Amino acid sequence: MKISLIPWYGPEFHMSAAMECPVCMEELDAAGRRPKSLPCGHTVCSHCLEGLRERTCPHCRKDFAAPGSAMPDNFTVLGLVGKRNTVAKRLWCRDCGKAAAEACADLGHTLRSLRKARSERAAPRLQQLERAATAASKAVQTLEDAKDAVEGRELRAAADEGGDLEAGQPLGLQHLQDAASLLEGMECGLRHQGGTEWRGDLGAGRSLLDALVLHLHRDGRIRKHQPAVAAPPPARDCIHGLDLLPLSRFPPGARQAEKAATLASVRQQGVRWMSIDCLVDPAWVLNVLRSTAPTLEKLSLTNPREEHLLAVHAMPRLRRMKLWCNDGALDAQPPAVPALSLGGGLKWLRVAGLPRATLASLLRAHSASLDLLWLMVGTWGGGPWPKGCDDLDALLGQCGLRVSRVVLGRWSASHFDSACLAQVSAVRRVLPAATVQCYECDQVAWEEF
Repeated sequence: MKISLIPWYGPEFHMSAAMECPVCMEELDAAGRRPKSLPCGHTVCSHCLEGLRERTCPHCRKDFAAPGSAMPDNFTVLGLVGKRNTVAKRLWCRDCGKAAAEACADLGHTLRSLRKARSERAAPRLQQLERAATAASKAVQTLEDAKDAVEGRELRAAADEGGDLEAGQPLGLQHLQDAASLLEGMECGLRHQGGTEWRGDLGAGRSLLDALVLHLHRDGRIRKHQPAVAAPPPARDCIHGLDLLPLSRFPPGARQAEKAATLASVRQQGVRWMSIDCLVDPAWVLNVLRSTAPTLEKLSLTNPREEHLLAVHAMPRLRRMKLWCNDGALDAQPPAVPALSLGGGLKWLRVAGLPRATLASLLRAHSASLDLLWLMVGTWGGGPWPKGCDDLDALLGQCGLRVSRVVLGRWSASHFDSACLAQVSAVRRVLPAATVQCYECDQVAWEEF
């Protein structure tokens, strides 16, 4: 085994041991290249050991009887690997845009402590929050001015008419409550007579719009209007559930009559819950999703494309979804899920294999409604996303989640005990109101979809 000492930059660290397999010269790790002890005392990675044609130590050529897979781990080296990885995660490489690796120091990259790196990344968000706080303070002052104006008008009217001066208070209070609710949930846009719509981010200019809206409300120029809620289809007519996984896995041209009959049935009656796979016949699945959109409440969706995600996003009654992506079709150009319109949104979500950027947009879109999240993700050092994840807390912290519970599943993903504990603790810090659990460590009971 080759051990070299590499100096690190920064006041917190002195050096880090870089361990390599003497055969392939690759770094030893706790996954695919675990350090294995041979009877002669030498250490070789598990990958090289399994590839040996003869049971002979590649270093000293001494024979051994047991198969390579039966050789014990070198726990001393494994411990050093864990310490090396822990130390490496404490530095951030600005050139690579991720946690520093050994090669970053060799290449002369600019290294920062994670604390400083996170502070730099958080600075724009803090400035945005400060601007929002200033705008909110102005809006509160505008609201107070409107309150005084409304109550003053009611009192003057009561005095002029010789009525009870206290009688004007409840009406003024109702005006104030309406104004407060108007500002709290207000979403605005401009629509031209020709049909063109204008949308944008007002930023600090929101306070000016608040003042204008309050003025119009005070003068009675705008009034509250409750839109009529569309009645759901009769329960006796709607199909309770459909498992379309077997049918959806037949290619285009196969089972055409059955597919056409199924599509006609869901268009006419609707369906409450459904399981379907988008991989083999994506066009037919897209038609099914669009046809079931008005009534679907639960959905198990496998291997979607962007158009399938957008079709699901338009389902007003969908509350529970299991989303499984195992074909990698979305990885090259990860789609972004747009924001939801007012109302609706998922309450329960189990997701695996979705690209990181797509997952973030999906969670942001449903952040106001989502209550329980089952997320398949690995710990640090386990490989690329989602088999491994070094900064799950940063990912979930930027999504504005209000969940009450998060379960981290480790299906087909890395799971190292110490890394899992650190990951769960970090997520708990960014989601303090949520119960955060590891499916394996906490022995979480499986919740059926």
